[in-house]
Amino acid sequence: VRDATPAARGAFDLYLRDDALVYVRSPCAAADIRPRFFLHMTPARPGALPEARRSVGFVNRDFDFNEHGARFNGDCVATVPLAEYEVARLYTGQFDANGAIHWKVALVPSPSLP
Repeated sequence: VRDATPAARGAFDLYLRDDALVYVRSPCAAADIRPRFFLHMTPARPGALPEARRSVGFVNRDFDFNEHGARFNGDCVATVPLAEYEVARLYTGQFDANGAIHWKVALVPSPSLP
């Protein structure tokens, strides 16, 4: 991943790889991974959403870093699988316990991603 160009940058560099969104921060401190992450995936076809998510229009995959990530050699890397349907838009970032957003990024994946 180090040699690749990020798809987007926020507090983390974001890469689209193998049907997943990869978050990379280098160097990384404990404070960088403390806030909870959010990942909203909007499908290319609204009918692809589960019934319960159709009213909001996206699937929400909030996560704590330790659920999908690891720290090594001063870097932090988290890998989150994308939805199994074609994704039209990704919206991601981090927020704190009070709901304040620390950073956010919108991405439009290439059509070849599921």
